[in-house]
Amino acid sequence: MESRLTEIEIRLAHQEASLEAMTNQLLQHEKLFRDINDQLSYIKSLIKELSPGITSSGQQEIPPHY
Repeated sequence: MESRLTEIEIRLAHQEASLEAMTNQLLQHEKLFRDINDQLSYIKSLIKELSPGITSSGQQEIPPHY
């Protein structure tokens, strides 16, 4: 009975360590995702600033005098 309890405690300890490692990895991925999303938003704003004559469909607007 004692060895069985020890085995269960060892398994629990391994599961807790695995859960902690996965949680840390998830937090790192969340931060990376937020950073990439921020960079993408910045790039989008730069594109809007640098190409005001381009519509969202990618077609260049024709000036009204044509």
